This record gives sequence, C-alpha cells and structure tokens, in this order.
Amino acid sequence: MSFCKKYEKVPELSNRIAEFYISKKQYNEAEKIYLKIIDSNINWPGIVSDYKSKLLMLYKTTGDIEKQKTIIKEFIFDRMDINLNFYREYKSLFDKTEWKKELDSILNCAKFSTQVEDILFEEQMIEELFQYIYKTHNKRNSASYSTIYSLDKYGKYFEPSHSVELIQMYSEC
Repeated sequence: MSFCKKYEKVPELSNRIAEFYISKKQYNEAEKIYLKIIDSNINWPGIVSDYKSKLLMLYKTTGDIEKQKTIIKEFIFDRMDINLNFYREYKSLFDKTEWKKELDSILNCAKFSTQVEDILFEEQMIEELFQYIYKTHNKRNSASYSTIYSLDKYGKYFEPSHSVELIQMYSEC
C-alpha cells in the first residue's frame, strides 16, 4: 500500500500532497486529491467547505470558469440564507445576457423562501419580491414567523404602493 493510499482519508496529509502538486503545477493531481477529501468527508460539513474553498482557489489558478461556477453555486446555497459574497462572485462570471437565464435557474434552485427573497432583493426586483412574499403568505393561510420576518426585513421597500397589503399581512400574523 502506497503512502498516498494509506493516508488519503486524512485531510491534513492529503492537503500537503495536493499543495506539493500545485507547486509543481500538476493541477489535475491536486484536484483529484481535493475531490477525494471532499468525497471521503461528506458527513463533515466544515471539512467539505474548507476543501471546496481550496478547490475553488485551484480553479481560479487554472482559469477554469465552468468549475468555478459549479463550486460557487454550491456555496451560494449552503445555508438557509444566501451567501451574498459568493452570489456576487458567481454573477460576475456571466455576461448580462447569460445572467438573465442563470438568474431563473438560481431562483429555481433556492430551497428556502429566504433565499429567494435575498436574491430578488439583491437584484433590486422589489415588485417581484413583494409579490413573492404576498403569495407565500397567502399559501400559508395562517400566522407565520416567516411572513413577519420578511415584512420586517423588506416592508419599508414596499411602501407606499403596497401599504394596504402590508397592513393586511401584518394583521393576519
């Protein structure tokens, strides 16, 4: 059994080997190691996040835009709220025409209503944001912490054009 095989599941040792490959500009070998670390530690989110960051840096070094997009998109949705720094970085990898299509895709990827709301606000799609919160509120048909949170966070952007609806939603919560 080779040294690499014996210790490949130990992230710190594997990382040193990957760094060695990077120093020798053997990026494909380093990528394989990082992917193996991620795969071997899938139940350890901290390790996965750390090594995805290293993988992202590797892709930046090699200029592989498509692989950068893949990793960054995973980072965008790794929490209940959007990581706006990664979101902005991801957006910067597209031209304006491509971004319009990608934005629809991203909105469909969102797992939580807060993610959709954060994206709509970041894109300054205020009317769409209001409609989304209003529609989500009406689907719940009951008092909801989520609605109160959303209204507290974004309500000031909906006034005065939606004052009546805001009062209605607050009174139903």
